[in-house]
Amino acid sequence: MAARFLTTSGTSGVALATASAGVLYSALYTTTGCEERAEKDKNFRIEVHLMDKIQQKSYLETAKEGIPSTLRIMAIDLPTLRKDAFVGECRLAHDKIFVDDVAPPKAIQVETRDEAKKAKDGKKPSTEKLRIAQKALVKSLVQCRSAQSQQKAGVEIMEASVAGLNRFRLRKTHEVGSFKYDPGKYFVENNKDRRKDMDEEIEEADPAELLDFSSYEDELEAPWNQYSWIEEMRLRISGQVPFGAPLERSNRFQRVFLGSAFLSTVPTVSRFWEWPLPKFAKSDPDGLDGRNQTVCRASSKPHAVIANGAALQRVPSSLRLLQKACRKANVPLFVIDDPRVWGGNTHSSLGEALKDMRSTIKNRVIAQALKQHGSSAFTRGRLLGQAETEARWYAKNKAQKAKDLLSGEGRRRRRRAAEQQRDWSRLDANLLEKKLVERGVITKKKAENENQRTYSAAMVEISRRCVDEVSEEGKENEGEKRKESTEA
Repeated sequence: MAARFLTTSGTSGVALATASAGVLYSALYTTTGCEERAEKDKNFRIEVHLMDKIQQKSYLETAKEGIPSTLRIMAIDLPTLRKDAFVGECRLAHDKIFVDDVAPPKAIQVETRDEAKKAKDGKKPSTEKLRIAQKALVKSLVQCRSAQSQQKAGVEIMEASVAGLNRFRLRKTHEVGSFKYDPGKYFVENNKDRRKDMDEEIEEADPAELLDFSSYEDELEAPWNQYSWIEEMRLRISGQVPFGAPLERSNRFQRVFLGSAFLSTVPTVSRFWEWPLPKFAKSDPDGLDGRNQTVCRASSKPHAVIANGAALQRVPSSLRLLQKACRKANVPLFVIDDPRVWGGNTHSSLGEALKDMRSTIKNRVIAQALKQHGSSAFTRGRLLGQAETEARWYAKNKAQKAKDLLSGEGRRRRRRAAEQQRDWSRLDANLLEKKLVERGVITKKKAENENQRTYSAAMVEISRRCVDEVSEEGKENEGEKRKESTEA
């Protein structure tokens, strides 16, 4: 018995160990699968020939012209996008040059650098006018190609930089003690060796821990003296300039009366004969985005904008202005390393943002192509025909009502209808009771089990007379029947 007990216990121990190992292996396998999926999302890349793949869809056979030939992306402070985002070869377009100082410079008053004038006793330091050159937001254009792509450039990346507007991380300070606001004064720091390149400075410390500078040259680098990047961002996202094209300075009339620093070279698509048409029948002012299409705002705006949220924090309100411009132009925005944890378009890694961006662009391009195919002249004609039919039926109905009001047949029809409404002798019991309830002769009250009815005094009196007359007639008829039977 003892040997048998030991053998049974050993078998149970082996079974328990095997089950535990199976559970542990399952847990490890599940964890490994999640890690593999997470790692796959981080290393996700978009194929360069994405637009060609979309065009080859069988259900888009008749809507191929609505599929654009090149994928247009605007990247803000993401230099790694050209290397880690697409499956293909990406090169810098050297024929596209973006220079600074295109917009008119900003003139400010600063203290003069002449130390002799500052040393005079009893006099305030003199000032002089300083012109701040405006920096370009877009720095370069990158074109990506692959062997599967049928186009010269399957993807175009317009690289912009908002962090470059504040290379030294300057911050405006205020004088709290005397309640004065002096934006020209900054904290003076003797150690000038802290001014290094932006890439080296990022590795040194957090931007919030660095102090601003106060030298004359720092006015040239101050981000609050840059104003043209806001207009450039709005023009490029809305497609008012060709994608990846350099900007042009506006003329004096536009600068004075319109307040625009750059020239909008892509006008809206409007036709003078469409002004009396309703809104649904007019053409889209942005035009159509597709292959073999003329340059318009729809073909000039980017398909998506992806930005580095941590870098945008160097310039205050830049992320808010970027969201506003994308929302107004109906361009999807994707932000990585976003300090706002509540953002709906934020992603923790570049791969997750690329995966979401590919799905969004694909769905939007297909939907727009089908809409363009079905919203041409045929759809506008169908809508106009529907409106014309409704107007015709409305006019016919009004004409019939006017004819009934003025013709003799209409008056006789209305008279007969009124007489039928006044004649209650042909109504059944339920309908008659309903009429009496509407007139207030009978009142219904809801009780616990059934409806309780209350009758007016006149109704009760008439009902009593009716019952008496009916009973007398019944007695007379009964007497006559007996008399006839007796005589017979």
